[in-house]
Amino acid sequence: MSRALFVYAYVPNMPRNPEDGGFLINLFEDDRLTFTHYAADQTVLQEYRFAVPPRLRMGYLACVDTARPWLSQMYQVMRAGEAARYSCRIGIDGYPLFLVEDFEALMNCPFRSARAHYARKMYLLLEDIATELFQAGFNMTPQSFMWDDGRVRPIDAAPAGGLFQKNA
Repeated sequence: MSRALFVYAYVPNMPRNPEDGGFLINLFEDDRLTFTHYAADQTVLQEYRFAVPPRLRMGYLACVDTARPWLSQMYQVMRAGEAARYSCRIGIDGYPLFLVEDFEALMNCPFRSARAHYARKMYLLLEDIATELFQAGFNMTPQSFMWDDGRVRPIDAAPAGGLFQKNA
């Protein structure tokens, strides 16, 4: 089984409907990407698998290389408080799984706040990774994920079932 190089999970804290349980993205070292959509009770609604060009993996690795000086200092858990609208889990191969709540709230903490500083750094890293994904036909934001059907198609869609896993 191929190792996941990048994992991103978005979970809304107050789902708007039963099908609004968030999503999970995995980028694997064998140039596969999976997208899993969850129901509010964290059951899998649908999973899609994609073959991606090797340049996506290489671009992702270049993004991580530029972040290495600060990634090992990043807080593993960054909470925004009770008003957090969502939480996300970010997995970067070679580092512990990061939990970040509500990027916007964290980035607006007082200037020179360590939480705000690292939230902004992680947000910019995600934006760089999203740029690499976009060049391959995927559109990722901290709260959404889509793909351009004209440029990329799933190689298959797995049936629903299963529970949320940090690293499928």
